[in-house]
Amino acid sequence: MMTRFLPLGAAFGFLSATAAIQASFPPAAEPTSQFHGAIAQTTPGSINDPMVSQCYLNVKSQIQAEYAGVENTIWDSSSITQEFVSNAESRYRGSGQFLQDRIWYNFTFNCLVNIRQGTVVSATYQIQSPGSGNTSSPASQNDPLLRQCEAAVSSAIRQAYALERLIWSSDTEEEYFISNAQVGYRGQGSFLQDDNSWHGFSFDCGINTRTGQIENVNYFLL
Repeated sequence: MMTRFLPLGAAFGFLSATAAIQASFPPAAEPTSQFHGAIAQTTPGSINDPMVSQCYLNVKSQIQAEYAGVENTIWDSSSITQEFVSNAESRYRGSGQFLQDRIWYNFTFNCLVNIRQGTVVSATYQIQSPGSGNTSSPASQNDPLLRQCEAAVSSAIRQAYALERLIWSSDTEEEYFISNAQVGYRGQGSFLQDDNSWHGFSFDCGINTRTGQIENVNYFLL
């Protein structure tokens, strides 16, 4: 049996050719994500944020221009959220109510602001169809549930402001139906801070008539 040996140079030539072939192909690309967008960051909005106040005034002005005889407009402070749009812009969303002909109508709002310039870029709102609001009636000043709501609102305001005095505008206080187990109270008042400045506010309070427990309390400076 004859054994043939490949010349040493040829062997190296084969290896060199193999290496050259391998080198001619680019390395496999690393897997990349197909998602290039940013996830919007949403956080609770603050009722004391000056941009929230600007959004409120803008939406309130639109509602008053489009609906005659609007007596009061309030926002649900617990519903407000702030969403990151860009380094220069933020979006605020939330809900509120306005009173027209003794009927409250719910609405949602969407407000885009330029945080660098401190201006509203755009603001829109949507309301429920006419007649879908909650019918209200003047609240009885002897109603113990109204007194519970007033105490809860007063407590919430005192947590944020140093108060010297707080008074209620009894002629604005109203009771409205929510469900067979819930009733709501709305109205206005004013308070005196320790710097001798007066501030008006509106409030909204929901209470469970079966348990007597307050389920939500909101107020907004006027």
